[in-house]
Amino acid sequence: MARMQCARAECDFQVYSLRHESLAIDKLDRAVLLAMDGTRDRDGVVAEVEAAIARGDLSLTYDDQPLTQGPLLGELVDVKLRDLVRRALVVAPDAG
Repeated sequence: MARMQCARAECDFQVYSLRHESLAIDKLDRAVLLAMDGTRDRDGVVAEVEAAIARGDLSLTYDDQPLTQGPLLGELVDVKLRDLVRRALVVAPDAG
């Protein structure tokens, strides 16, 4: 549901969780949610976030330096994925 809300042009960085709570999201949350269309694994989501940065749709910095790719970006996406699950914006895949 949150992904569909993000795909709409009027997305104002507020989405509803699976618990029916209105939650604020940031630009990286939105980019990750949009990348999670069912066709990508974790590496694909990272690649799509990198592509969003390259297109100029997203900008990230770390220690006042642009963050565009690499292991740190992957770690940041991992943190976001866990946070999206914790906030009930997505469902975690089965571990079994």
